[in-house]
Amino acid sequence: MKNKRLIIGAIAVVLIVAGLAWIAQRFEVGKNEKKAGPVPQVQVAKVERKTINEKVIVYGSVVAQPGKTHSVSIAFETRVRHILVAPGQFVQENDPLIEIELSPGAQVQFQQAKNAAEAARKELQQTRERFNLKLATNQELSAAEKTARDAEAQLTALQRAGAGGDNRIHSDMSGVIAKVDAQDGQIVPPGGPLVEIVAE
Repeated sequence: MKNKRLIIGAIAVVLIVAGLAWIAQRFEVGKNEKKAGPVPQVQVAKVERKTINEKVIVYGSVVAQPGKTHSVSIAFETRVRHILVAPGQFVQENDPLIEIELSPGAQVQFQQAKNAAEAARKELQQTRERFNLKLATNQELSAAEKTARDAEAQLTALQRAGAGGDNRIHSDMSGVIAKVDAQDGQIVPPGGPLVEIVAE
């Protein structure tokens, strides 16, 4: 009986030692596998609030919000002498955009407006003199005044639109040039778009 216990004890000890050896070998192999790979580098940094400056290249179309695009045009026929801006360029208010000159037809129209205004002023002056001498009626004086006002309004409208003054079209707002619709030397009809600006 003592031999039986001794044999069972010896078998139990052998099984326990074999089990421990197997477990030790298994964990040792795992450690060797983990050590075989590269060790990652880790840097520790203090947490801060900053702007991330990272460039990203994307492809697509940028479209302005509705109501932000403004078209620059002229109320009379013009010839584009030189374009001073390019699409994507940022412009400030009052920056020059395009150099223009009157087309031959617009030059005639401007000269006619100047002549009509001058003739209407002279006619009004003569009608006032006749009215003071009681040789003209109130109706004739009113008609001469109306003709003079209309001629001056026509001339002023052409001058405000750029005729006879500075030959450069200036930006009336700050923004980005979205599109240039004209080319050097092109004759643009009245109201034709020259440049499109997207307001900031």
